[in-house]
Amino acid sequence: MSIVSKETIPEDEDALVISPGGRHAYTQEYKLKVFKTWYELGKPGGNRLQENIEPDAISGAKPSVHVLTNWIINFKEQAVFLDSQVAAKLEEQMVAEKVEMLNRHAKLGIDLQDKATKYLDEHETELKVPMAVKMLVEGVRIERESRGIASALDKMLRMTDDDLLKEVMQIVSKAPVEFEQIESTIEIDEDENG
Repeated sequence: MSIVSKETIPEDEDALVISPGGRHAYTQEYKLKVFKTWYELGKPGGNRLQENIEPDAISGAKPSVHVLTNWIINFKEQAVFLDSQVAAKLEEQMVAEKVEMLNRHAKLGIDLQDKATKYLDEHETELKVPMAVKMLVEGVRIERESRGIASALDKMLRMTDDDLLKEVMQIVSKAPVEFEQIESTIEIDEDENG
């Protein structure tokens, strides 16, 4: 790493640039470290960020609150992308967990049906078997509901945003109620909708 004046264009991209006024300048590596700290702390303001960052290893100084506040403006732009990735991962995880839960419910429904059928087979001569009948009916209901929702969620998880939008538009266009058309920047191929 080299140390150069701001008046000179550094050849080394990791060069520590010192301003002509003698103020501290910070490497991109240090700024990235500060960004990571800012993001992990929940995007605090300059004062709280300054309290929680380590001094620069090269200069031994911490950026002023004013400098950090200016950096935070750029940090916010960077965070938008990360936030969207986090949201997408969370949505994907939640859908996968829901599908797994519904599949477990379907299996439990089958187990209830099996137990009810076994009980009915073993106690054919008894007239009072309402509990077994209720178990059988409930097992069928649970399996039917769980399988339908799980497969629908799984199908939706595999669809692209454009496919989901087209599906919604097809449903809306078949609805018995008229919806007000909202202008959109998304174009839908009319040939595909019929």
